[in-house]
Amino acid sequence: MNNSPASIKVLFLGFNPKGYVGIDINQEVNAIRRVLKKSRIAVDFDHFVNLEFEELRSEVSDSKADIIHFSCHGDDENIIICDEKGEDVEVPREILHRLLEGKNTQNIKCIVLNACNSKDNAQVLRKTLYLDYAIGMNGNISDATATSFSAAFYRALGNGESIKKSFWCAMDRMSLDKKLDCNIPLLIDSDECYVTRNEEQELFDAIKTQILIRVKGDKKIGKSTLINHVTKKLSPNKYRIVSLYIPDSYSKEKENVDDESLFLKWFCEEIAQQLNLPDYCWEGNGEDFLEYTPARQCNTQFEKYFLPSPNSTILIIHLKNFDKIYDKRNVFECLHGLFIGWAKKNENSDPIWSGFRFILEHRDQTYPENYQGGSILWSTGKAIELKYFNTKEVQSLLEKFELPTELNDHLMEHLNGHPYLVNLTLEHFRKIQEKQADSLKNIDIAQITQISEYLSSYVEILKNNSKLKKVFQDILSESKSEGKIDSEVKQLLRLGLIISVGDIKKPSCKLYTEYFRMKIPPDIPPNGLWELIKRIIKLNHK
Repeated sequence: MNNSPASIKVLFLGFNPKGYVGIDINQEVNAIRRVLKKSRIAVDFDHFVNLEFEELRSEVSDSKADIIHFSCHGDDENIIICDEKGEDVEVPREILHRLLEGKNTQNIKCIVLNACNSKDNAQVLRKTLYLDYAIGMNGNISDATATSFSAAFYRALGNGESIKKSFWCAMDRMSLDKKLDCNIPLLIDSDECYVTRNEEQELFDAIKTQILIRVKGDKKIGKSTLINHVTKKLSPNKYRIVSLYIPDSYSKEKENVDDESLFLKWFCEEIAQQLNLPDYCWEGNGEDFLEYTPARQCNTQFEKYFLPSPNSTILIIHLKNFDKIYDKRNVFECLHGLFIGWAKKNENSDPIWSGFRFILEHRDQTYPENYQGGSILWSTGKAIELKYFNTKEVQSLLEKFELPTELNDHLMEHLNGHPYLVNLTLEHFRKIQEKQADSLKNIDIAQITQISEYLSSYVEILKNNSKLKKVFQDILSESKSEGKIDSEVKQLLRLGLIISVGDIKKPSCKLYTEYFRMKIPPDIPPNGLWELIKRIIKLNHK
């Protein structure tokens, strides 16, 4: 279940003005049309090329599109369109905002800016137009990457996937082709709304002194948002920043994904690409290089290519989903050794390694088997643990969204300060004309579109794993709330469905308790229907 619509309308707008390096818009359009021929749902795909501004305004105003897609040149403040002579015209984001803000554009769910360096524009437009999503590009994007992303994104949409799921389907597909840069497209959604946390200063201070920094916390608690917010404030003259997302496979041929040599080769090549090192070569370090251990190969690459800097800048590598390698034992053990070694080099004041910082992002209370509590990695460097929003932080968000502060207790009661759910709820409240607290309290939070999609995805996970479902049902009914942490409890913690309060495990918030008791009711026990009825009565009295 993904609550995808029965049909979707897309308006594609391509621009290729004179005097600019040509964009192969036809290739992108044709690739999208090919994948949409096999769509399972109806996709109305309209496309226009090189419209001048008034024509553009007319098409946008009349379209009633769900998704508006721009394929063009751009930068962090403008997109480039054409005038009536085909010459280039810069359209600042303020004008683009006014263009997209109208009575017939209220259906827009997502804007796609398939243009170089369009991340900032996409972020601002999503917030100011109150869109569910925006997609921008975090750097320069090649024709091949732009076309591949569009084709994979619309293929998934045509198969009935949600916008968010379609984006990640596209990212996974692109990660299989090493010629493409899957770190350029960026999805911006409601969890980009930021509230200042105490951990922000902790991270700033750690970057100054620590080679290894671990930012940990539950799923959707805002780890990436915090790290991105802090690193954006760092001076580009002093810091070089690389953010990496581990794909499902880092081998084009889908070779053994537990091969540490393949992983480290992917790892180094991704860093070189983001640092724009055209002369980089994994095998280019002498005849004996390939006889080195994978860890020594990686160290050699860092010391030759990545760490030396003529401007004495500090290299920061942010590994977003470190948990993903926990079940890849060879890869984890190799990285484990590397990280410990890098930390020791820093402690010993090795001049080459003094200009390096490594930020690991992972979920709290979830560690690889046989390493929990027993690995020095978890006591190395600086650990920064994110918690759910407290009352003061929710109050700050309510003021930021210009909503009644009387909602604070209501949100804390139902959402327990869950950052992602709080942000989605406030985004929805902000769109509603009625801003009275009592009226907003009557809204069923579980029915908010993005929250409904989010909860439904968990229902599918639970229904497809009977052991996991049974343990979660026991926690919901409070018949399994403490004791040893088995693999199913670890998985529920990793998913963010439950939290630990001392030795007790319970649902993360009241919304989860109410929703999943309804959607994942207890199975009929061996003693029959009467026992089931008594259990339901007991749950309803809690």
